[in-house]
Order: sequence, then C-alpha cells, then structure tokens
Amino acid sequence: MLMIEIIFWVLSFIVILNLILYPAFLYILNRILNRENQKYIDNYYPFITILFSAYNEEKVIERRIKNLLSLDYPMDKIEIIAADDGSKDATCEIIKKYAFEYRNVRYQGSKERKGKVVRLNEAVKSAHGEILIFTDANTIYDREAVKLLVRPFIDPRVGACGGDLIYEEIEEALVSQHGEATYWRYETFIKEEESRFYSMVMGAGAIYAVRKELYVDVPPTFADDSYIPMHILKNGYIMVFVKDAKAYEKPAEKLFEEIKRRLRMVPQDVRGYLRLNCCFTFKTIKPALMLFCHKFLRWNLGIVIILWFLLLYKIKKSAIIYLILWSMSLTFIILSIISIIGLITEWRFFKLKIFTLPLYFLTAVFTASSGYIVGICGFSKSIWEKAETTR
Repeated sequence: MLMIEIIFWVLSFIVILNLILYPAFLYILNRILNRENQKYIDNYYPFITILFSAYNEEKVIERRIKNLLSLDYPMDKIEIIAADDGSKDATCEIIKKYAFEYRNVRYQGSKERKGKVVRLNEAVKSAHGEILIFTDANTIYDREAVKLLVRPFIDPRVGACGGDLIYEEIEEALVSQHGEATYWRYETFIKEEESRFYSMVMGAGAIYAVRKELYVDVPPTFADDSYIPMHILKNGYIMVFVKDAKAYEKPAEKLFEEIKRRLRMVPQDVRGYLRLNCCFTFKTIKPALMLFCHKFLRWNLGIVIILWFLLLYKIKKSAIIYLILWSMSLTFIILSIISIIGLITEWRFFKLKIFTLPLYFLTAVFTASSGYIVGICGFSKSIWEKAETTR
C-alpha cells in the first residue's frame, strides 16, 4: 500500500507540475530576474512573403486576401502566395482574380490534392521574402500585426516569431468557445512567459514567422507550426512571442469538431518531437526542459489522470486529504456530465462556464493523450477535412 501511495503522489506532482508549477515557476523567475519583453526598433521593414494553403475556401478566401492587402506594411515589400490544394469550388478562380489585379499576389497550386504541408513546402521554394509568414485561409490579422511580428528579426538570435491568436465570440459555439478561448488564454500566458525566459517552443499556424534560410521541408504528415520551431530551437536560435501581433479566428461551434482537430494535430506534433529527438539534441538544456514540461507532460496528462483515479480508488483511506481529493474529483466529473446534458438538450443554462470548462478540459487532455498514442505508433494524416463551422 505504501508503494501505491508513493506512485499516487508522484502522479499528483506530475499533474500539478504541468498545469500550475511550470507556468508559475516561469512567471516568478521572470519577475525575479526582471526579464521583460525586449523592445525593438519600429522602422524595420524586411521583404516578406505571406503564405497559406487553401482547400475549398470560397467562403473566406476573398476576405483573407483583402485583409492581407490592407495591412499597415509597405506593399512593395509584401509578397502573398495563396497555394490552392486542388479545390473543387471557386477558391482557385477567386485567387487568380486577385493575382491578376495585384502584382504582389501570386496563385500557386494544381488540381491534385496533396495536403497543406506539401503545398507550403512548394510555396516556400518560390518565395522571395527573407521572412516567411505562415497563416490560414480563415484567419484575420490586425492591420499592424505583420509590422509588429517581424520587428524581432532585427536580432540575429531570433529564428522565428509567433503572434497572439484570439478566438472570436460566437454565440452558437458556447461550449467549445468558453473552453477553447479560456484554454488558449492559458496557453498564451505560458508562451509569453516562455518567450521572456528563453524562447517559445511551438507556434500557432495562424500567425508565425520564420527566417527563410532556416526553413526546412516539413514531412507531409507533420505539423509545420511545431516542426519548424523545434528545428529552429535545435539549431540554437530562439522563437519570440509578439503579443501585440494579433490574429483572429472563429472557434468550432461543435465540441466534436474540436475533438477531431486535436486528434489530428497532436499526432503530428508528437511525430515531429520524436523525429527531431527533442529531448536529447538541443544545444542548450533550456528548450529540452521546456518542451518536456509544457508539451510532453501535457500529451500524457490524460494517461496520468486515469492512473491517478485508479490509485485514488485503490487507496481507500479515510484521511482528510483523500476525502477532499475524492470530493473535488467527483464535483469535476458531475459538472462535466451536466455540460454533456447541456450539449444534448441545448439548454442554455447548462452551457455556463462552470459546466463547460471542466468538460473542455477533460476533452482536451484525453484527446491529447489519445493523439500521443496515435503519434508514437506512427499514424498521422497529411490530408484532412476542415471544421466547416470555423468558416
């Protein structure tokens, strides 16, 4: 029984380390060391290429291109490459229309569907910008986002930069919106503190930038926004979080769509992590520890929580600490069940944050662990279907 209790408290420490201690440690250490976000000159305008892949995006593609053409950045220093991945709708025609009207807009693609990463690899080969900015077809940038995003590249140590992705408020997406928006604010806080401490470890595909000479072809079944930052960190460069460079996206309206997205993304991230041997091959220990505490433990959190519950049931002690843990666990599960009832019945009362956040948290950690298992088994997709409600 003693060994079971020891394992139980080790698992408890892992959960607390990942969710609380790691971000708290970064926050406190940054304040003790007085580490603030570095200030950069505001007249740095390198030639940039903005790239995105599109498949059947006729609903949003025109808005996206117009948004990029309205950025507060010299238009003679912007190249926009829209890579069509064999769309069956009017996406191709819309891109070609803007490519005809604007010299800095380029169409690229073919009728064959190859997948987002393949299209981005192809687009990079023909890009002329010294800085590559990656985005999505359904993303909207603040006018100053790109100008702010590229400023840190004046520092030769900076290999990549990531912006702040914000999810819009959509009434129809209450469950996924409350959960995803809150979870994303939490992740954004960690990214900002990691950047202050040393470097971000992964980016957001909607808004991140890379020096072109540091870009390497991403394997088709991997995620570009995790593979490229990890590759850059391995080579001794850092990735800076630029909080004021803001991008906006619509969240999935259905929780099931969010589950599918995570089950696709996590295996891609895990395969990149394993491919690059991220625990052992960094030039310094900092990024390896940060990836371990932030991502590796998060991917395994669902497995840890299941074992934690099983051991808590096995211990069966009447000590006050175990009674408190049982009460907290049962309350958390009950709130999640109530939220599921709200999903089924569509009663608005059951979609309050007190119910939806526990459900989203459990969904996030267990889909991440499921994705981790899929990833280490070598399975991930290069082609997938987008969540239509995010358009």
